[in-house]
Amino acid sequence: MYTYHPVVEILVKSFGTTPESLEPLHEQLLAYRENTEGLKEAMLKHKITGESEFQQALAVYYELEYRDNFNDVPVVREFTEFIPIRYAKKNIFFPLKKTKNTLEVAITSPELSQPLDDLARHFKCHIQSVISHKQAVLDLINRAYDESSASTKDAVDLLDSEETYENILAVEEPEDLLDATDEEPIKRLVNSLLWQAAKDEASDVHIDPTPRETSVRYRIDGVLQQVTVFPRQVHVTVVNRIKVMSRLDIAQKGLPQDGRSMVLIAGRKIDIRVSTVPTVHGEKIVMRLLFQEEKLMQLPQLGLAKYILQPYLNMVNSSGGIILVTGPTGSGKTTTLYASLAEIDNEARNIITIEDPVEYKLSGYSQIEVKPKVGLTFANALRSVLRQDPDVIMVGEIRDTETAQIAIQSALTGHLVFSTVHTNSGP
Repeated sequence: MYTYHPVVEILVKSFGTTPESLEPLHEQLLAYRENTEGLKEAMLKHKITGESEFQQALAVYYELEYRDNFNDVPVVREFTEFIPIRYAKKNIFFPLKKTKNTLEVAITSPELSQPLDDLARHFKCHIQSVISHKQAVLDLINRAYDESSASTKDAVDLLDSEETYENILAVEEPEDLLDATDEEPIKRLVNSLLWQAAKDEASDVHIDPTPRETSVRYRIDGVLQQVTVFPRQVHVTVVNRIKVMSRLDIAQKGLPQDGRSMVLIAGRKIDIRVSTVPTVHGEKIVMRLLFQEEKLMQLPQLGLAKYILQPYLNMVNSSGGIILVTGPTGSGKTTTLYASLAEIDNEARNIITIEDPVEYKLSGYSQIEVKPKVGLTFANALRSVLRQDPDVIMVGEIRDTETAQIAIQSALTGHLVFSTVHTNSGP
């Protein structure tokens, strides 16, 4: 044991690592006697210990404080202004607080030197490191730059002042839109619109040209709200930027187009569905924001009265029939469908969904996205699904008579069918 790095000994003594589990890695552990990063990678790869346990052992060895998260740490704008977000994420570090002579910094590796030296020189103080695991520091970085990001109004004002109206045929998207604070003004404006929309939990972003200006509205809780306007001469450039992001033809301005783009905003993965239509004042754009990897709500969380919830649960777990969820746009129809499917054992039953678009990608479900342009409609998909031995079928929306007839016929032949119908009121 004494031939390994002291961190290994600490893991054995205090964090539940067994000597037997180290034997298959004997040669590697010897090679990493002076390299904690390589040691951590090897031990985590072979699941000998967890990252949190390793980082705590590291803190014990270096006599540093360990913290599991930084949720209660207030953001200091001075730190985000000095440190580029890409640099912070690359080296996984970020300052926590500054006193007269000390700067407290969250890190994952005590072997980090250059960034800490830079901080010490800039702030002219001693560095006190706090060890944590990688995700905790990245969460802190994302939150810090999220809270410090320029507002949509700031982005519009900046664009106005710099008068940058040329077409920007963009390069690749940044890993995270928050990383793009040093991009050109048009990119910054579009990124800012998406960042603010995600922060406000908007389902859609509307960009509407008018004779004198362009209006931007967010749909929040089913209601459109204007958030900003920008100069009319910027409109084409903004449209081109969004088209490039969603791989649309920027030269085609006279026909509707549909596209999509996947972005990260403060670590949140968002699937953006883009629709353009030509109007007399220019192309109108609507972007639907689909938040991926979101935690789905459960039926008891939807606010259903108890006398409704239990009978509904019985219906959800029945072997056949059709369940329709009705209501206007934004009323929670899709949320209710997903919560209903979550109550069903997806290992014992074959569950297939037909959606437009697929709003949440779920493990254990066969999800089909309709593509009317190539002939894959709700009705056609539903016919094909019936040959896949389904137990449960979810049809995103019944929009026509043909789909309704097939759905009802499916329910009458031993399948449990879920769907929605758009209505202006519940009854």
